[in-house]
Amino acid sequence: MGLALDADLRWQLLTALAATGHAGEEEIRAERERDDTAAGRTASIRALAARPAPQVRAAAWEAAWADTTLTNDHLDATIGGFRAGGRRDLISGFDEEYFTRILPAWRSRSIEIARRLVVGLFPASDSLGLSDAWLQGNPDAPAALRRLVIEQRDHLARDLRVRAAQPRSGR
Repeated sequence: MGLALDADLRWQLLTALAATGHAGEEEIRAERERDDTAAGRTASIRALAARPAPQVRAAAWEAAWADTTLTNDHLDATIGGFRAGGRRDLISGFDEEYFTRILPAWRSRSIEIARRLVVGLFPASDSLGLSDAWLQGNPDAPAALRRLVIEQRDHLARDLRVRAAQPRSGR
């Protein structure tokens, strides 16, 4: 009998395979042809951006910030693919750049798009230093932007406390 795979589950599995390097552009494009729907097009964007190659993640990063033709759903998919797999080695190089981009994005993009960028691309770094430095250096930034950065900083602080409390392997 076996497990019935609907389109959503197939895309979830394919994105996970793409994020781990077990599926590539060819498989993603084939599934996209099989699922020629709005949801399929969005899922293919996420899966393509999830592939574990530095140039793929860099392209997703740049598209998120600069491609003003992305719909809200396509922006979310781009961000989701960029973040996929928890691969800090592929995305940590963008941490500092994030803090140089948020204020210009806030000023030039719609509030909804800017919010998605600020929240979705907030660095999951190993310290609070960059966020604290930005908050200290931008006291006159719009209050709504500061609130989002403070909220994301608080989420990161909790995450860092949890990580610090976890037993380390090899002890």
